[in-house]
Amino acid sequence: MPSQVSRTFGVRGYQRLGRLPIAAGQTFKAGDYLALNASGQLIQAATAGDGTSTNGQVGAISGLTGLIVGRATEDAQPVANDITIIPTTKLYGEFIIAEPGTQFEMPIYHATPGSAYPNPNLLTNSYEIWNLSGANTQVMQTGSSWASGYGIRIDKTTSPKAQIVDFIPDEYLLWPDVGQSTPPSSGTLSQYARAWVEFIGSACALTGARPITRS
Repeated sequence: MPSQVSRTFGVRGYQRLGRLPIAAGQTFKAGDYLALNASGQLIQAATAGDGTSTNGQVGAISGLTGLIVGRATEDAQPVANDITIIPTTKLYGEFIIAEPGTQFEMPIYHATPGSAYPNPNLLTNSYEIWNLSGANTQVMQTGSSWASGYGIRIDKTTSPKAQIVDFIPDEYLLWPDVGQSTPPSSGTLSQYARAWVEFIGSACALTGARPITRS
């Protein structure tokens, strides 16, 4: 399963914490995006995919399916032999609520690497969210600290979940562990840069539609 490694994910703007029951058998990690099952329990929003077809896509909006609850601030399961946690399986999980006004860091992604660059024309547009931790590309290696494996796909707009509201350029200057040891030979240092994204109201499970705001 995708997980955060060696750094904390970014969040800014309006921030509220939620806590809900965790579905049995979940192994999501801090930084993963969460949804609800039919019983109102927390589950990982999408399992890792290879970035093709719908493999890894955070699904279409239909009832509870595909609606984003938030981003996990802790793992679904406690650390092994942690005597401070009783029972040994967590019953509740904490998350930052996904809602308009709350912005998360997330890398931009495009199936064509040469198109995965910040562009002012992308701002305020809505795109799909994918769990790309298993994608067979040079920048999406399993175990990378790169945004927990999730990306906003600027080549996918059928089932949009979030708007791009700002960019964080020059990722390779700040984080050399994003999946490759050196900057890409083609293009600039901002290829696959993180963006600040804000979930659109119709994709938010807990708050529903509200106007998009910016900090």
